[in-house]
Parts: sequence; C-alpha cells; structure tokens
Amino acid sequence: MICGMVGLPPTDEAVRSSMAAAQTITGMVRLHRHGLTRSQVVQARTVLERLTAPARAAYRAGDPATVPGRMRDLGLSEREAMGAVGAFVLTGTETIQSFVPRLVGIAHDTGWTARLLADDAQLRRRAVEEGLRVTVPTPAMLRSVRADTSVGGVPVRAGDRVVIATVNCCRAGGGFDPDRPVEPAVRHLWFGAGPHFCLGMPLAMAQVDAVLDALAAAVAADGRVPVVGRRRAARGVLVPAYSSLEIGLRGADGAANPVPASHRTREAS
Repeated sequence: MICGMVGLPPTDEAVRSSMAAAQTITGMVRLHRHGLTRSQVVQARTVLERLTAPARAAYRAGDPATVPGRMRDLGLSEREAMGAVGAFVLTGTETIQSFVPRLVGIAHDTGWTARLLADDAQLRRRAVEEGLRVTVPTPAMLRSVRADTSVGGVPVRAGDRVVIATVNCCRAGGGFDPDRPVEPAVRHLWFGAGPHFCLGMPLAMAQVDAVLDALAAAVAADGRVPVVGRRRAARGVLVPAYSSLEIGLRGADGAANPVPASHRTREAS
C-alpha cells in the first residue's frame, strides 16, 4: 500500500526491498546516542536516495494519483516531498511489521488467542489496542519546545529538543489485560497525540485486521487454535521485533500440527 502511494512499484520484491532499506536506516539509531556517525550519515543518505528514487520521478512527473505528485500540486518543494516520502516508508513499514507478530505472541502467552480471532469486532479491537499499548511500536518520540516553560518541574527553553519515552508512558498501566478499562490519558498515545497524531493509523489498523482475518479463516474450518512455537528476537533494530515466529495449530486433543509455510510469519532482522 505504501509503495503504491509513494511511487514505488507495489510488487513483492519492492516491498521486501523497501522494508530492508528502512531497517538499514532505523537500525542505526540508538536512543542512548545523540546522533549518527559521519559514515552512518553517508550510508543512510545513500540508502534513502535509492529508496526515494521512484518517488522523486513521480514528483517530477506531477501525477496526482501518487502522493509525491499530490504534494507537488499542494506546493511542497521536491526536498520537502522526499522528506515526507522517507518518513512514510520508514515509519509505515517498520512499526506494523513489528507489531503483528508480537501481538500473536502476546495473545498466545496470555491465553487470548481464541478471543482475538473470535467473530467479535469490539473484543478484537480492544485486544489489538491493548497489544499496541504494551508493545508501543513507537517507543520514543521527539518534540521541539516552542516557548520557555517547565515539564514536571524541569525547566525547558524554546528550541530545546525533548525525548518522550512513550514506552514508559504506555506501560505504566500494567501488563496486557484487554478486560481492564482503558486509561484515557494514554489512549492511542502509541500513535502520537495532537498535531503529531499518526496519519497512517487507519491503514495500520486495516493491516492488522487483514492478518488476523487471514489467520482466523485458516483455523475456523475445524476449530483448531494457533499456538506459537519457536521464536527468535531480531537484533540491531530500533523497534523491538521478532526475526522469526513460527505458528502451529492445536486441535481439541491437544496435538499440535505445523501451519503450512504460507501461513507462517517471518520478518527480516
């Protein structure tokens, strides 16, 4: 979807390539460091230039059917449009491909798998939102201070950059429990707040539903329940994720059978 929007060819190869490129760039970021090394900047610019090349062509062609072409119509410069495209690709691929396998793993670990895949849209949405709160696909956010003030008693000045530990804010409500009432103060905070709220939230939620619908359809015929087998955490990534997560099906007799390869979830580390 994102590839199609920003001018990249919407093919499997292009999707895998853009995901790998996004992970190359975000994997350089470390929250304990203030910036990238000179060599990392050069590498990131090279990767981003290659990643945005089709979008740059779409911008110059001015096709309003693409996001770059539409941004040109709205008066954005090519530099501004390419910055936006880079943000779409980086954030739009990294967070959702991290979240879905983690949601399946959490549902398995907490006994929520059957309810997550049940034909109950309200219950599913509550479980998905609780999964987002616990995993926090955007673990930290940056904001700029507009005017001198104080935050929690700490003085900040106009122009300062503030790092918000979103993961701490969201996880303060405790562990995964969709039955617990939603805390209004953290509702959807993992997608941002105010003018910084994520434009891609509807697409992200649709992608989550698409995966869960496919998984539910795969097991609905005979009532078996998906169970998580082997899993391996990804290394060298900014957003925590699995490099692989294998799913099997457990029948009423407790016996587990592997899901066909087409139903396995696997991510690139």
